[in-house]
Amino acid sequence: MEYIFEEIHVEILDKNIKLLQITNVDEVFDQLIAQSPNHIDVIDERIPYWTELWPSAIGLSQYLIDNHNIIKEKRVLEIGCGLALPSIISGFCLPAKVIASDYLPDALDFVSRNWLLNHESYTPFQTDILDWRTLFNDPENVVDFDLILASDVIYEGRYVKDMLQLVKNMPYGMELILSEPGRPIAKEFAQQLFAEKYLDIRSNQISVTHRGATFNVNILHITKQFL
Repeated sequence: MEYIFEEIHVEILDKNIKLLQITNVDEVFDQLIAQSPNHIDVIDERIPYWTELWPSAIGLSQYLIDNHNIIKEKRVLEIGCGLALPSIISGFCLPAKVIASDYLPDALDFVSRNWLLNHESYTPFQTDILDWRTLFNDPENVVDFDLILASDVIYEGRYVKDMLQLVKNMPYGMELILSEPGRPIAKEFAQQLFAEKYLDIRSNQISVTHRGATFNVNILHITKQFL
């Protein structure tokens, strides 16, 4: 697939971020629907959402800048990263390492380019092909990290169960920061989380303006704690 892209600039508080964003999204989608019904991309409904910047990624990035000590000296893993704006922002917060992951190799190619557009100084960085739904139950997942970032990854009902299982399987002491734009299914997810006594949950809401519209992005900062 030949991608056509443009460089966009995103102002987030005191940061001016450069991103390469796909412009021929319709062609990318047409390629998906042209696949055989038995192709994994069709079966798993791998719609190319990664090609666009979403409000939840901006909201999570604002939260990380405002709370930069959360990142300091941590090994950070972003799951379902898409264009990986939160990963890029994490690189400014003195992390031990940043890992951007997605299950689509094409997305990670653009992530690597976007990282280099914004980081001249040395910060340990890598990309990983990873399906977050199997993060803790796939023996091939050997990524080493302390903090998980996730922006708008539970955009369909089928992902609620997967994310609840991920939280359940997190090691004690691990943190997950998740952002979402007020989807009803995410509200259901949050209600189930707050019922779990082994979780410390801090919630915030951040107003994000994107493409002329305003979004209220919900942030859940989750720590699995010993009872």
